[in-house]
Amino acid sequence: MIKQIFTLIILLSSMITHAQEDLSAGVRMGDLSGFSVRIRDQNMLGAEIIGGWRDGGFTLTGLVQSSRSLHAAGIKQLFFIRGGGAHAGYTQWDGYDNFGWYENNNSCHTPSPVFGLDVMAGIEYHVIHVPLQISLDYKPYMEFYSFQPVRVDLWDIGLSVRYVLNQK
Repeated sequence: MIKQIFTLIILLSSMITHAQEDLSAGVRMGDLSGFSVRIRDQNMLGAEIIGGWRDGGFTLTGLVQSSRSLHAAGIKQLFFIRGGGAHAGYTQWDGYDNFGWYENNNSCHTPSPVFGLDVMAGIEYHVIHVPLQISLDYKPYMEFYSFQPVRVDLWDIGLSVRYVLNQK
């Protein structure tokens, strides 16, 4: 956990010092809830880091994203966002197997390291005259961890609110 926080601090400080692009930070609420930091260049390519809590553990997610303006629909501040990336962290397991039964009749919470792959698609609105971004995203993921070979979650839908720290 200390290594994850230290890595996040290093990544954020390097992003801020080299920020010749749009930099925004805020919160994400969904299956993975936590803090979000996004940096984006003039070509609408960027990266997002989400540090969040899920299933009794902590996960650090990194995504590479591209954005496309939807001003053809009549709203200049609306963007379509898509991307992919990976996550790593740890989670708690409640002792259930795949069929809903307790393994060894024990209901203890067992911590387990977890890593996986993520994809993301969503829409984002930039509020006029206020440095604020609001986005709704769909972020399914596949992950690997010790007590189950593969887990796929197709229903991670999140709402993010970010404050724009610098806008170029």
